Amino acid sequence: MYFKNLNICGAVLALAIVPSFAHAFQQGDPPNGSRLHGPPTAAQKQQWEEEKEKNRIRVGLTKEQQARLEDMFKASKDQLDELYKKQREKREELSTVFKEYKYDRSKANSIRRDLQDIRNQISDVLDKSEDNIRRIMNKTQFDRFQQMLQEQRDLRRKSRGDRSGGPGAPGGPPPGGPPAI
Repeated sequence: MYFKNLNICGAVLALAIVPSFAHAFQQGDPPNGSRLHGPPTAAQKQQWEEEKEKNRIRVGLTKEQQARLEDMFKASKDQLDELYKKQREKREELSTVFKEYKYDRSKANSIRRDLQDIRNQISDVLDKSEDNIRRIMNKTQFDRFQQMLQEQRDLRRKSRGDRSGGPGAPGGPPPGGPPAI
């Protein structure tokens, strides 16, 4: 459930209804797929606003619903940013513990428990976002939204090529498995 939620919420943050939202927090790609380097130009801002409006109409959202979604995602993103920061710090702490030949097993276990608590908190934030999306959108809007997300995932996948990593595929071992050493 964690990864499903992360996928939907992350996708919403980076595209779809609120593409300019992603820029505001320097995260994700703008709708045209180009990377953002530095502050956006007026033309980029205009393009994002047009894309956001086009997507709002396609899904069938009112401007009030869109504003509620943007507020929800901002609050969720703020919470997630803090949790991801804590998670990085705990991972670094655990890495430091493991650098010692004779490491403190109880300290490592304590850090692992802290990491699990953080993962649970992340999952809670994502679950709450999922619930809020469904409170804001009706079923028809949600279904349109899901279809739009799938189309955008397919476009991203197609634009970067198949990176499935399977045998013979880019990023994967050659057919027949890895070479013998």
